[in-house]
Amino acid sequence: MWICHALRCNPRELEIVYSGSSKLHMAQSIFTCASLEYLGFQLVSDEGLEFVIPKIINLPRLRSLWVGRVALGEEFIHTFFSACPILEVLDLLECDIGFSDIYSQKLQSLIIERCYVKKMLCISTPNLDYLEICFRKETVAKGVVLQEMGSLYEADFSFELDIANIPREFVLLSKISNVTSLRLGGSGVVLKALLEKEVPNCSTFHNLTYLYIDGLCIIDDFDLVARFFCLLPNLEDLVLRNAAKKIATGEGRGDLARGTLKSKCLKTVEIQCPEGSNVRQLERVLLASIEDPYRVRIILSSY
Repeated sequence: MWICHALRCNPRELEIVYSGSSKLHMAQSIFTCASLEYLGFQLVSDEGLEFVIPKIINLPRLRSLWVGRVALGEEFIHTFFSACPILEVLDLLECDIGFSDIYSQKLQSLIIERCYVKKMLCISTPNLDYLEICFRKETVAKGVVLQEMGSLYEADFSFELDIANIPREFVLLSKISNVTSLRLGGSGVVLKALLEKEVPNCSTFHNLTYLYIDGLCIIDDFDLVARFFCLLPNLEDLVLRNAAKKIATGEGRGDLARGTLKSKCLKTVEIQCPEGSNVRQLERVLLASIEDPYRVRIILSSY
C-alpha cells in the first residue's frame, strides 16, 4: 500500500483524501508515525462517514490536524488531544461534530467551518490565538459556548443562517474581550440577535483595533450599534460591508448621536456596499456619530 511506503520515509506532512462509502478506517501505522507534524484527511463523497478511532494513537510531534467532511464522535477529540501532546492547530471542515467540548492548554488556532454541531459545544482553550467559526444554513445546533479565551488575538464569526436556525445558546462575544481583531459576518437578522443577547454582558474591548462587520444594517439598527461601539474605545479601523439597504427601502430611522464612536484612535472607516445602496446616507450617519470626524478617513467602495 502506498501509504505504508510513504510512512517508511518518515514524512513530516501527510494528507489523505478518502472516497469510500463505509466507515472510515485508516492504517494504524498512520497514527503511530513519530515524524508527522501535520496530518489531514478528508472525505469526498456526499455522505459523512464515521471516523473509526484507531486502537493506538501516538503522534508526539503532531502540531496541526485538519479533518474534512467526516462524522466525529465523543472519543475523537479526547483521544487526539491526549495522544498529541503538542497539537497547536485544529481545523474541522463540514464535519458532523458529536462531541460536547474542546479543552486544550496547547491549542493556538481553532477553525470550525460549516460543521453540524449536534450537542451543546463548550470550548475552553486558554492559550488560543486565533478562532474562526462559520455556521452553515443547515446547522440546527443546541449552541456554542466559549469559556477560557484569555490569550485570543483574532476572532472571525460567520453566520450562514436564517432566524429559524439560530442555536438556542450562544456565548461568544462576552468571552473574547481581549481580541485585537474581530470579524462578524452573515445574516443581518442573526447578527442583530447575537448583539442584542451578548452586548449587555460584554466587557470593554480595550485591545480591539480592527472591526469588520458584514450584513448588519447600521442605519436601521443604530441603537444596537451605538451600544456596541461604546465598548470599543481604542478602535482604529472599521470596515462595514452590506451595511446600507437599497435606496428604495427608505431613508432609515435617523442618526447616531455625536460621540457614539468614542474611539480617539479611529483612523479609517471603509464602507463596502453593492450598487444602488444608500451609501451616502450611511456616510452621513457615521460622520454624525464620530466624536472628531475631521481626523477620520472614510472610504466608499461599491461592487
